[in-house]
Amino acid sequence: MPSFSKADYRAREQLRGINFPTEAVGSTRDVTGTIVVDERGAVRTTDSLITVDLRTLRSDEPIRDNYIQENTLETAQFETAEFQPKEIRSVPSPIPIGKDVNLELSGDLTVHGTTRPVTWQGSARLDADTLTGSVWTRVNITDFGMPLPRAFRLLTLEDTLTLEMYIQAKSELLPPG
Repeated sequence: MPSFSKADYRAREQLRGINFPTEAVGSTRDVTGTIVVDERGAVRTTDSLITVDLRTLRSDEPIRDNYIQENTLETAQFETAEFQPKEIRSVPSPIPIGKDVNLELSGDLTVHGTTRPVTWQGSARLDADTLTGSVWTRVNITDFGMPLPRAFRLLTLEDTLTLEMYIQAKSELLPPG
């Protein structure tokens, strides 16, 4: 449901003329995908994929956005980030209705043509047929083959980013498979 789902990044940056680091936050609502879970609670990996359009990431600074998209993410060549879920842990079965549950979601994250395993931490809530949740993880920019953003005397960004996803999805019964 694109009206609620979104992906964010949070990074510590150092700007010229400011004596302390600040937090840069970028966000996009261009998040699509599916997580298919079988009757035993196992993720059907071949049917599950979440895609984020990196070309639509925006922060409070258009200059930062342009620099990161052109020089770090290189979105002209690598338009999306993809997460292929492989396992959901710590979720009771069946998922209780109307109650927040903690979860771990592990799988493969592909950014800039490089795939790395990641584990997201978070919580979710099932109300009727709607699942709402948020998860976060930390990754290093350089682990995905990207250079650290460093604009001469204007900006430096730390290697470690916090990635966050806020998801709202409809629950559907699918045929076994």
